[in-house]
Order: sequence, then structure tokens, then C-alpha cells
Amino acid sequence: MKERHDRYAILDRERMPWGKYAGRRISELSVDYCKFALTSVDQLNPLLRDLLKLRIDKEKNWLKDLKQQLAHYESVANENDARAKHFEVECERYREQVHRMQAEGWANTRTQAIPCLRTLRRRFAARYHPDAEGGSTATMALVNQIFNELERELIADERVAD
Repeated sequence: MKERHDRYAILDRERMPWGKYAGRRISELSVDYCKFALTSVDQLNPLLRDLLKLRIDKEKNWLKDLKQQLAHYESVANENDARAKHFEVECERYREQVHRMQAEGWANTRTQAIPCLRTLRRRFAARYHPDAEGGSTATMALVNQIFNELERELIADERVAD
């Protein structure tokens, strides 16, 4: 999954060392105060000067940054959609394989196929689980739904055969 780089994150970590807003995060300072501090203080710490300029820059570019963040999250969502489609195609292939096994009249289809399905389910769960990198809740729900469906079909078909 792509990581979003936030160039303004340092403003939330660093604090104003002196003045009226001493101890407050730089991100909480008003833009007017930042401009005042930049123009009125003679020997300003270079790091603090850069932080104050960055705070002003953040205020100027908030709409552009918001659009970039939205674009980032849309690309992540599209990436997950593509993974889900790939997963559906792969599961459809396994479903067809199960139906082919049944059509060929395999004896004890359930006892042979269920362990195979459980192994596949574990493999997909390892890849698409929300706690795994690149996983999502929606994809994992799809994994569970498809494998539960396959298992139910195998059990129902075996009952009909008996």
C-alpha cells in the first residue's frame, strides 16, 4: 500500500519555545502570529524560522494539499478494487474446478475438496486480511463469503448425491 507523505507533520510535533504561545504546537499558531514573529524578531532560530514559514505555507496551500490527499486515497481505493476483481476471477476458477470435480463424479467430493478449500481460504486470508499489508475489510469479507458459498455448495451437492 502506498504511504502518504505529510510534509506538515513536523508542525504537529514541534512546539513554540517562547512568547505568547510558548509550549503550543506550531500547527496551532495563527498565521498572523507567525508573520509577526518572522518580521519582528531579529535573531530567530533558523529551525523555528523554517517552521513558521512552513505553517504559513500550510495555510496558503490547504486546498491543494486536500486535493492531493483525496487523490492519494482514491488511488488506494482503486488499487484495492483491482485486487478484489483479481480475487473474484481467481475464486471463480476454483469454483469451476469444484464443479468439474463433481461433474466427473468424484466419490466423497466433500472429504477431498473441503481440506483443499480450507487451505486456499487460509492462503487468501493471509494475503487479504485487514491486518496484513495491502489487505482490507471489504476484500476479507468477500473471501469469507465466497469460501462459505463454496463449502455450502459442496455439502448440498453431496447430500443430493447420497
